Amino acid sequence: MLAEVDRAGSVSSREMQLASGLSRTAVTSQIKRLVNEGALVPTEPGRSPKQRYRRAQSS
Repeated sequence: MLAEVDRAGSVSSREMQLASGLSRTAVTSQIKRLVNEGALVPTEPGRSPKQRYRRAQSS
């Protein structure tokens, strides 16, 4: 998943689903885990239908 984010710059959960072949549930679970770990950050607030994810900036 992170390779797809790196390639595209930012991706939606649907784009990740199509690129990975995983189910929506699996992609959502992975996104949540990566956000909680600080690897990804959402680009929109909350449950926006325009939500995309990008790599978190390294400190």
